[in-house]
Amino acid sequence: MLLYLRTRSACINAATLALADAGIPMRDIVTSCCAGYLCSTPLLDLNYVEDSAGGPDVTVGMLVRMDKVTLLQMDAKLPIEIFENVMQLAIEGCKAIGQYIREVRKVFFFSCFFLCLFEPSLPKLSGTFREHKETRVHERQLEY
Repeated sequence: MLLYLRTRSACINAATLALADAGIPMRDIVTSCCAGYLCSTPLLDLNYVEDSAGGPDVTVGMLVRMDKVTLLQMDAKLPIEIFENVMQLAIEGCKAIGQYIREVRKVFFFSCFFLCLFEPSLPKLSGTFREHKETRVHERQLEY
C-alpha cells in the first residue's frame, strides 16, 4: 500500500509529460505532489523512511496555471490548522513542478527549433517533440 501512495504523484507527473510530448493539446498541465506531517514538521515529497513512519500525508494534484486543485487525498486525520499548512506545502510543490516542466519543455522546444534552423538536412518543425527527438537520434546512429 505504501508503494501505491508514494507513486501516485510520480505517475500523474509522468502522464502529463507524456501527453505534452505527444503533442496533445491541454488547457493546462496537471502536476501532483505529496506532503506529510512528521515530528511536528510539515515535509514535502516524503521519502520511503518518512512515509513508513506512519505520519499523515496529503497528495495534491492541480492545474497549475488555473490554480485549481483536481486531486486531494489524505490517509489520516489532521487538525485543520496543520492540514492547511501541509496542503499549502503540497500546492507549492505542485507549482514548482509545473514551473520546472514548462522550463524543460521550453528549452527542449527551442533546442529543436534552432537545431532545425542551423542544420538544413533536418526536417522542418512539424509534429511532436518526440518525432524530432527520434529523428535526431536516428541520424546520429547513421553517422556512426
